[in-house]
Amino acid sequence: MSVVEQIHRLLAGLKVPTDELVSKTRMKCHPHVNWEKEKDQTSGLTPYFIGSIVSILFFQPPIAVAAIASLCTGDYAAAIIGVGFGKHKLVGSKSLEGSLGCFVASLMTNALVIVAVATDLDPSDVLGLATAGAFCCTVGELFSSDVWMLDDNFVVPVTGAIGMFVCAVLQGANLSFSSF
Repeated sequence: MSVVEQIHRLLAGLKVPTDELVSKTRMKCHPHVNWEKEKDQTSGLTPYFIGSIVSILFFQPPIAVAAIASLCTGDYAAAIIGVGFGKHKLVGSKSLEGSLGCFVASLMTNALVIVAVATDLDPSDVLGLATAGAFCCTVGELFSSDVWMLDDNFVVPVTGAIGMFVCAVLQGANLSFSSF
């Protein structure tokens, strides 16, 4: 297997078969953190960790914190609303309703986190950053698995962070960390 293939596998959420006993034990002990489709693969926790580390290493702290928090709320809202109420399919198994849930949850999360951790931002800067991050998180969640063949737990925080970073640069926003 080439290096490129190995990297793609890693970024695809390490979706490689695992030992059957380990998989069954993990599903039995932690059913609430695993999808049924993950029973023969590693869980979404690995790409979640990698996406979080990438966000922390390459983006300012307020952006990284908001992007990771968006993964927690936006991805969860997309799953709950999409599975429960999703009637209008957009891409593969992803629905309009789930995507709207992801956007709204990410928008609220981004705004709250940015206000809490960043100093000296105008309300318009906060709204711009929160909206850009929520939009990019939603697009990342929508296209991650069916189009890009990557795990959304990796894609969502990275795309959200990229969106907020680009918006911050365009706005000239000062993203210094507030002292707690």
